[in-house]
Amino acid sequence: MKVKDFLRKVNYGSAKLPVYLQEGITGEPRKAISFDYANYPYPERERTVCSISLDTDKIVVYYK
Repeated sequence: MKVKDFLRKVNYGSAKLPVYLQEGITGEPRKAISFDYANYPYPERERTVCSISLDTDKIVVYYK
């Protein structure tokens, strides 16, 4: 699954937790903004999702 496909499935308007995008385990996390959910161009768009971490205060999408 691509990062853009995952963000399309998340409802930005009703999401209770922020979504962060991070490259691998050692990458710097970046908070997904409303333009990312609307499928505007962003660097991680075509990357492949490796795993998703559901924490109590955030969701982290790890990609490669």
